[in-house]
Amino acid sequence: MVDIREIANRSGLLIVCSGDFDLKELYEAKINLQDRFPSVGSWYFAVVDLSNVAQLTVGAADFDRLVELDRRLSRFTRPGLPVAIIARGELPFGVSRMWQSSTDPTGWDSRVFRDRISAEVWLRDRVRAVFSVAMPALHLERADASSSE
Repeated sequence: MVDIREIANRSGLLIVCSGDFDLKELYEAKINLQDRFPSVGSWYFAVVDLSNVAQLTVGAADFDRLVELDRRLSRFTRPGLPVAIIARGELPFGVSRMWQSSTDPTGWDSRVFRDRISAEVWLRDRVRAVFSVAMPALHLERADASSSE
C-alpha cells in the first residue's frame, strides 16, 4: 500500500509504504504527483517511510523507471530538496541506498535512516541550512497510512 500526502502546511511531502509492497506501486502512485499536488515546487522536504514494509518486491525495470521518474520530477522541485528515507528492514534499506546513489543527478540531498526521529532531526537541520526556514515538528513517530494532516 502507498499513501502520499502533503504535510506541515503543504511545505513537504510524505510517502508511506506498508505491508507487502512492490516497487511498481510506488512508481504508479508517483506518476501523477504534479497533477495531484500543484505545490510540488514549493516543498522544502520529502519523507519516504518504508518502516512498515513487510515484504518488498523489486524488479530491475521498475527500479529504473522509478529513478527516471524522480529525475524528471526533480526539475520541478527546489534545488537541494532534502529527502529522508526511513527503512528498517535490510532489503528496503539496501534498495533505498541504491536509489539514493542513482538519483544523485537530481540535486536532492537524500539520506536513509533506520528510525523516524533521526530522519526528522536531520530534515529540520537541512531545511534550516539550505532554505533558512524553520520547519514545524512533523511528529513522524506517529505518522502512518491512516492518519491525516
